[in-house]
Amino acid sequence: MPGSVCKSAPCPVNSAMAVKGATGNVANDHYHKFKDDVTAMKSMGVKYYRFSVAWPRVVPTGRVGDGVNPKGIQFYHDLLDDLISNDITPIITMYHWDLPQGLMHLDFDAPAKPCDSSVAQGWYECTMGSDGNPVPTGMESAVAKEFEAFAQILLKEYGSKVKAWATFNEAWTLTYLASGYGKAPSVQPYMEMTVWPYVAGHNVILAHLKVTQLFRQMQQDGSLSSEHKIFITNNQDWREPKTDSPKDIAAALYQVEGQLGWYCDPIFGVDGEHDYPYSMRSTLPYMPKFSDKEKALLKSNRPDIFGLNHYGTSFVSYDDGKYTISHGDLVQGKSTWLFRAAWGYRKLLNWVSNRYGDIPIWGTESGWSDGLDTALSSKQDSGRMTYYHSYIYEMNNAIHQDGVKMESFMSWSLMDNFEWEMGYSERFGCLWNEFQWGLDPNAPTKESLIHNAYSGRLEGKCDKCEEPSVKPRAESADGQTRHMKNSLLMLMAVWKTNTLPTPQDFAAAASVPSICFGHGTYQTEIGPVQCSPDPLTGQKFTVPA
Repeated sequence: MPGSVCKSAPCPVNSAMAVKGATGNVANDHYHKFKDDVTAMKSMGVKYYRFSVAWPRVVPTGRVGDGVNPKGIQFYHDLLDDLISNDITPIITMYHWDLPQGLMHLDFDAPAKPCDSSVAQGWYECTMGSDGNPVPTGMESAVAKEFEAFAQILLKEYGSKVKAWATFNEAWTLTYLASGYGKAPSVQPYMEMTVWPYVAGHNVILAHLKVTQLFRQMQQDGSLSSEHKIFITNNQDWREPKTDSPKDIAAALYQVEGQLGWYCDPIFGVDGEHDYPYSMRSTLPYMPKFSDKEKALLKSNRPDIFGLNHYGTSFVSYDDGKYTISHGDLVQGKSTWLFRAAWGYRKLLNWVSNRYGDIPIWGTESGWSDGLDTALSSKQDSGRMTYYHSYIYEMNNAIHQDGVKMESFMSWSLMDNFEWEMGYSERFGCLWNEFQWGLDPNAPTKESLIHNAYSGRLEGKCDKCEEPSVKPRAESADGQTRHMKNSLLMLMAVWKTNTLPTPQDFAAAASVPSICFGHGTYQTEIGPVQCSPDPLTGQKFTVPA
């Protein structure tokens, strides 16, 4: 396949992967188990389900001219029909980081050169300027044009079934963290953090613009209605000044502008201006520029919704010419970057509301990670319960006391899943997932080489790649089971009563026999548990009001 990192599978392992050898080859096997998963959502009282469409599942090479995959298209029709028939409203994200291989040259043996028009450059597509700096190709880039063509397929196929559409999930993550901090692709020659995130980011913003223009045209010609909404989901953890000194206050603002403002200032505008924050334009050594025409198009194609992913908070200080991030006594999740502070969420919601005006805000992701590795231990997820209770409480305060136009709050995630470079070591789900660990023949082995993302060279072997504890098996995936955590019981009470119960009401639920979704029998510390696609039916089980 053009774009592959090697000539035969399994390929060398990228050194940026924290958990070596983990892959998404099988993961939750939602492709085969979606009917059971929808049944589970229905029985739990889920009202909305936000999911992404895998671009390569629909357009295998990424190039529409090469053909589409009818089975991939039909899968999403089947999923949508099942959701709708069970009164669950679907929300689609068009791109959640799975770029088709054919749109980016990634050969470890022959890495691309910057701005080389003879190879596919993915989101880093550019020409080289006379000053030696890359110039993003923006709306004329091959990747933006193919993304628009992919979006057109989705809107034509599923537009009658889906009203809310997000173009991208976490543009900052897929550009900044993908240029040196472990997210894909993290390969040379795109590891220079002062340049390549901003090349990719510029192309992403203008690809979003192309799809938004298409969306508006389809509304004008009647293909889509005025009830259809388009948006983009961006992410930001709150940055609190460590002290009340002017330099710490300015440093915290700079951090938020440099992440959320980077994408949202051009897309949503600030005081009528659609451009990068002045703090970025005036301080960064490299920053692309929008043309006047592009600024005008961004202004006339503003999204309908502000999608916001938020997880935690940290403190910022500025001393001796450098920024320092700290966390004080904030409680940490399993993830190294996740620190709980619900008051930070409220401050962020107010910041967004004050900066971008009267636009509906959708909380598209928030969640808590742990490393609990059995169904019984994971059930007692007090950290997650406290997280959701406190964050929903502060969101409610932002709405009713501060006047923030907040319309939704969505948890990450429905079930434990493949967490990118962390593999399966961090669990965010409201359902604990039994992955049926075992040997995946399509995954790297201990004989696989390690590709150093920074040097661009092959260095050493992947000694830990053969550990079965990080590989779900395809042949036993049907035996995967999903188990309810206490945090899910609390969220079910929120959905059922439209009130916020206290976490303590659900602490005793740890003594209730495990409730699990699936077809198999799961062995726990207290004995075997028989799972079923809808275990709540017929059980003497109530959600505390």
